Amino acid sequence: MSHLKKIAAFALGISVFGTALTPAAHALVTADQMTCAMAVANYEKNGRIYVRTRSGTVLPIYDGVPVSQKTSLNCPSADEDAQRYNVRTKDAHYCTISYVCRAY
Repeated sequence: MSHLKKIAAFALGISVFGTALTPAAHALVTADQMTCAMAVANYEKNGRIYVRTRSGTVLPIYDGVPVSQKTSLNCPSADEDAQRYNVRTKDAHYCTISYVCRAY
């Protein structure tokens, strides 16, 4: 094997090995690691936010329209109204990131 082929094979091996050591998905930033303002902006930008359960599982939340779009939320039923969807952040126990239609 030529010198250049050995270098290329070595570089490919390091690349594959390095990839194997990294997690499949980048570490997710959860709501409890953000300020409320950061969580609101994150939900506004991405349409989802990640929360950590008591067991440590990380779950995506896609519920409702962002706070800035509350006025565009039209609840279809007369017995529903717009209610806040809150997450816990590092600076707020209840941080409203979106509004959802819920029966009252």
